Amino acid sequence: MKSNIKVIKIKLNNMIFGKIIIPLFYYLRGDFRYKYLSDYMKNLEKPQNEIKNYQFNRLKKLVTHAYETVPYYKKLFDSINIKPSDIKTINDFKKIPPIEKDT
Repeated sequence: MKSNIKVIKIKLNNMIFGKIIIPLFYYLRGDFRYKYLSDYMKNLEKPQNEIKNYQFNRLKKLVTHAYETVPYYKKLFDSINIKPSDIKTINDFKKIPPIEKDT
């Protein structure tokens, strides 16, 4: 009976430290590794097409932000007659020329 109580105490301590104390410690230091781990674990359960849609939308949002805030990217997109709103599929990203180190 006493060994069962010991096991329960150890599991409870591990849970409290592993799920609450340690993540809180990192969070207060500005380190979000446990948040990212939690997000990653949730993504493992999602279907592949949902993840691809999420990635596409995030990439499109990044391109739109770059176009609206960085003069270089606005000039680049305008020179090839592409607006971020023209990007409808993943293949549309191929129209954007790669950025070289010289650039």
